[in-house]
Amino acid sequence: MRRHLIHSAPGNRSAIAFFAGWAMDSTPFRKLHKSGYDIYLFYDYRTVEPELYTSLFRKYEKVAVVAWSFGVAVANRLISTREETRIAVNGTAQGVDNHCGLPKPYNDLTLKRLSPETLDTFYHKVFADDEGDWFFSSLPQRPLDELAAELRTLGETEFTSPSPYWDKAYISEYDKIIPPVNQFNSWREFSPEVIADGAHGVDFQKIIDSDIVNKAVVAQRFTRKARSYEDNADVQRDMAAELMRLLDKNGISIGGKDILEVGIGTGFLTRLYCGRHPSSVTAVDLADSETLTAIIADALPDFSGTVLTADAERFVADKTDCYDVILTASTIQWFNSQRLFLSNCARALRKGGVLAIATFAPGTFHEITEITRSALTYYPIEWYRQNSGPSLQLADCKEDNIILKFSDPRRVLEHISLTGVNAVSHQPSTVSHTISLLRRLPDEPTLTYNPIYLIFKKI
Repeated sequence: MRRHLIHSAPGNRSAIAFFAGWAMDSTPFRKLHKSGYDIYLFYDYRTVEPELYTSLFRKYEKVAVVAWSFGVAVANRLISTREETRIAVNGTAQGVDNHCGLPKPYNDLTLKRLSPETLDTFYHKVFADDEGDWFFSSLPQRPLDELAAELRTLGETEFTSPSPYWDKAYISEYDKIIPPVNQFNSWREFSPEVIADGAHGVDFQKIIDSDIVNKAVVAQRFTRKARSYEDNADVQRDMAAELMRLLDKNGISIGGKDILEVGIGTGFLTRLYCGRHPSSVTAVDLADSETLTAIIADALPDFSGTVLTADAERFVADKTDCYDVILTASTIQWFNSQRLFLSNCARALRKGGVLAIATFAPGTFHEITEITRSALTYYPIEWYRQNSGPSLQLADCKEDNIILKFSDPRRVLEHISLTGVNAVSHQPSTVSHTISLLRRLPDEPTLTYNPIYLIFKKI
């Protein structure tokens, strides 16, 4: 197993481990980037060295894993609770497997016929006709005998079923390397996501942008925009109110309960439940707690809860049987592992406790994402039902649709800016990018929010 540092910057305290597939090296992937993250590319799986992986990332505060093709089987042996998120793309944990991976006859035939010509054919099967230009302009540079040894080793290795630590699995609809049906067999318990019209090779930069959130950037933006968020986030304010209505509908009381609010923001939700006299309130948010507390105090002078600056995903992971109710509104779409968050909430709640969520479904901000092809990942209600685990029961849910209309394109970007939420990309916007976006939006644009509301009870 070899590694190559393909992206780095001084002061980075987070890292991405990218596990490439068979016959790859770092050459085609050198342009992958992520602000705040060093990116290491792993390839050449003639050997797998867990100690190399563990020691390499010991110095980082956060680690994310993106594994592709045969890299998924290798990463499956290495991942643990250490990583903040683990994403599998067009690969399976079982490696070579007639039912749950690359069928053995395919592997054996590729090995038997391996030549410069068949390798070229393989590369053209990996990528769709016009989506692999970046790959074919800088092909991997490895000798055939090395590739043969790697493929032989992979074919002879007995891999195991998927580790429970995976957060997300992508399967391309038209994968010509590993049959999609076999991938679905492997990821049956993980609610895999289909990449429509996708080939085996995909836009990895898009996955890195959408599925790995640079929380330091999110915290900075929201802290800076907290005051304008208070005045402009009408959709988020309405979502907080709707979540409380759903709690009331289900007869869930707040009085005398120990409450955890995840993502308190400027306190839209807090103002609605604090008057119901909870026993205690603990609130966590990425943004600066002093800034948020000052804003909340203007609306709730008697607020006596504790507001902490913390990564809520990590905060909840350390709690067991602590809370009667966990509330969160317009927050968890920023999480790197919503699946793990649900599991951790189940553990943090006392028996009979309630988890109430307001977040967004697919289609949110589609007007922007259809142009930029970069956005957060949103899940439908059914995904939450399937990924809530055995101890959380979905008691009630609701989906809504809100369309905001704007007089001109600049008002759309102004709305996004004033609410501190950049749904276009996790990378800082540039003047040229903004101008390009303005030109591509219609004269009287709209912006769609698809809120969803979920009430879980711990059984």
